[in-house]
Amino acid sequence: MKKWLSGFRGAVVMTLTWIVGWGVGFGGLMEAFVDPHGELVDIWPALMAFAGFIGGTVFCVLLRISSGGRRLDEVSLARIATSGVVTGLILGVLAIATGLTSDIAIDQPNQRSMAPTVMIGITTALSAVAAIGSALFFRLLAKGETPAVVSR
Repeated sequence: MKKWLSGFRGAVVMTLTWIVGWGVGFGGLMEAFVDPHGELVDIWPALMAFAGFIGGTVFCVLLRISSGGRRLDEVSLARIATSGVVTGLILGVLAIATGLTSDIAIDQPNQRSMAPTVMIGITTALSAVAAIGSALFFRLLAKGETPAVVSR
């Protein structure tokens, strides 16, 4: 019954979890509290959902390599957190390579671009939170499933 927690279906659900978590969660927080007037980025949820898609895909690949064929609810939290941190480092490097740090000005009047180390730190922290959050989500789903019992 827990077959969907592994393989391709598990990766799709994990990636969707990251997209929703990054888009609605992190993007919503940015839109509501950090940049409510859209001075830095106009649509934070869409930008963060795209980062969640890339991060979720990278995370699933890293987890698949390091998990040894276990279901997502069976992998240790330390391994999941490590995969999340590595995913964040990769996302930070991709953001720097694509020029995203120069597009997001953190000091609007002076147009000072975001430092690359700040971008890597932010993506690493958010990816670690997303990894642990999605792991706990999968563990709750696994606990909620019970085998079908036929009693007659």
